Amino acid sequence: MEAMFSCGRVAFAIITILCCFTSPAIACPLPERNLLLDFKAAVVDEDNTLTSWHGFNCCTWIGVSCNLRTGHVSRLDLSGYNLKGNISSSLFQLARLEHLDLSHNLFKGKFSPPHNRKLNSLTFLDLSFAGYVNYSSLSYVREFYVSLESLSNLVSLEYLSLAEVNISASKEWGEAVGSLSNLQQLSMSDCGLGGQIPNSLLNLTSLLHLDLSYNYLSAHIPAWFENVTGRLLSLDLSWNENLGGDISFIGQRKSSLSLTRIVLSGTAIKGRIPSAIWNISCLERLRLSGTRIEGEIPASIGNLLSLQSLDLSATRIEGEIPASIGNLLSLQSLDLSATRIEGEIPASIGNLLSLQSLDLSATRIEGEIPASIGNLLSLQSLDLSATRIEGEIPASIGNLLSLESLYLSDISIEGEFPVSILNLSKLVELDLSYNMLTGVIPPSLDSLSSLVSLDLNANELNGTIPSTISNLVNLRRLWLHSNSLSGLISLSVFDNLTSLGSLYLSYNQLTVNIDSTWIPQFKLSALALGSCNLDRIPSFLVTQYDLE
Repeated sequence: MEAMFSCGRVAFAIITILCCFTSPAIACPLPERNLLLDFKAAVVDEDNTLTSWHGFNCCTWIGVSCNLRTGHVSRLDLSGYNLKGNISSSLFQLARLEHLDLSHNLFKGKFSPPHNRKLNSLTFLDLSFAGYVNYSSLSYVREFYVSLESLSNLVSLEYLSLAEVNISASKEWGEAVGSLSNLQQLSMSDCGLGGQIPNSLLNLTSLLHLDLSYNYLSAHIPAWFENVTGRLLSLDLSWNENLGGDISFIGQRKSSLSLTRIVLSGTAIKGRIPSAIWNISCLERLRLSGTRIEGEIPASIGNLLSLQSLDLSATRIEGEIPASIGNLLSLQSLDLSATRIEGEIPASIGNLLSLQSLDLSATRIEGEIPASIGNLLSLQSLDLSATRIEGEIPASIGNLLSLESLYLSDISIEGEFPVSILNLSKLVELDLSYNMLTGVIPPSLDSLSSLVSLDLNANELNGTIPSTISNLVNLRRLWLHSNSLSGLISLSVFDNLTSLGSLYLSYNQLTVNIDSTWIPQFKLSALALGSCNLDRIPSFLVTQYDLE
């Protein structure tokens, strides 16, 4: 009986909740409706997004949400609606507004809430990419400004995103932001910030996510920064080219082992990666590309079981890829290109079944491509160019049915054109140039129906150019120069390739026939017909206005 009574109470509670959500919406107060109409009157709505903004109840208007109990406007989300013009100060009178998202629009003028603290309920403010950018001169001018001093009045803010917003009129950005003690997420990417990282960030004791990327921050990352990172979940200081020092501050506190995202690419940081980083089991993204980071990748990298993206490209990282990398079953992107990495690709790479992108180009990697690479069924891009790889391409590469880009140029691949590649129907870009491939170009190459770019330059291929290439109707680049291809070919065979923009046939043993009346269906920007036994300058060139 008691159980039945409990179930009855639960059922009653569920019915009550459903009634609350299905009862007729409470109309918003008339003054708030009028404030929104003032905002609408000030903007230019070329896409007619705000056509629903009429009638008595503004709670039913697109982008507007109201408190279900009181009817007050609590949320305004107009992201990506292509709105132009000025932001009316009427928005600043919506005293119960908690969430304001005006990102990805084309506003002009100044965003400056008054000092009357009417927006003290606002917890979420996103103005990222909200402004119009004037590209009419050699430089660009951002015509949407935000007064950081005025934002310091928004004392309840927990989320603030100002990516690519002009704050040049603000004097002390650190002081203004540092007063927002409830902030949990701060993004000021590409805001033109300069100087040192201000110590006022220490005031943000609730901060979990910090993004100051693409700015002009300089000097060394200060030692006190460990007090900030000690509580962060994500940190992005990337592309502050003059921001230096080391990153020993990461891992100084046990709490920093909660970091899920460390992005410091394009900075001047140097030294070794702190050993503590390799023990952050919840780390999902580690990007240090284009820095002066050095040292070897330790076997303890296998501890990063949550890692999804690892980018150490263009650094001074050296040594071999540890076999323990095969433990990273969540890894989706691995980029070690342009480093001093050496040795063979470990067979354990085949364990990375979630991997979508693998780039080991411009390294000292050597040996053969392991057959286990055929296990990477999610792989979309593979780049092993400019390495010391040798031997034949393994047949298992034909298993990579999701592959869209395959770059194996400038290595020592030999043997005939690997027919297993012809299984890769999603392939968009294929580059096997500067190798030692022999034999003929297979006529069944047209099975690669998605191909946009084909580069077989500088091999030892012979025979004729198969006419089936004309079936590759998406092809924009066809580079076959510096082989031993022979025979008579008419350029009209490429007439189906209406998107073709670049054609290289030079330095073969071809005889190219071009009818004097022929007008191609494509528009070339690059053409190479050297040593193709032409008897005159092709007349069709007058139709190729984009040739360089």
